[in-house]
Amino acid sequence: VGFGEGGEQKFERLRDAGFTPITPQDNFFGSIVGKRRSHAEWLDIDKPLVLMSAAVLRLPGVSKGADMEVGWAREAGIPVYEDVERLIAELS
Repeated sequence: VGFGEGGEQKFERLRDAGFTPITPQDNFFGSIVGKRRSHAEWLDIDKPLVLMSAAVLRLPGVSKGADMEVGWAREAGIPVYEDVERLIAELS
């Protein structure tokens, strides 16, 4: 779950439904106090998280990284959702 287009509310909705959402920003914000990393390095860190996920929620908006996450998920047979309520209904 990213934090664009109402992502904070969707993150909380997933938590309230008993899920453990993972956001790329959790990793990114670590760079504020830690080592600066390139976009490619962040994607290398992000990919294993995607591959161990039960599903990916793709929020609206332009994002090269999110598009890559969707591709990895689909290649691995991980379902990709664009609607948080549908994700919850199908995976709860």
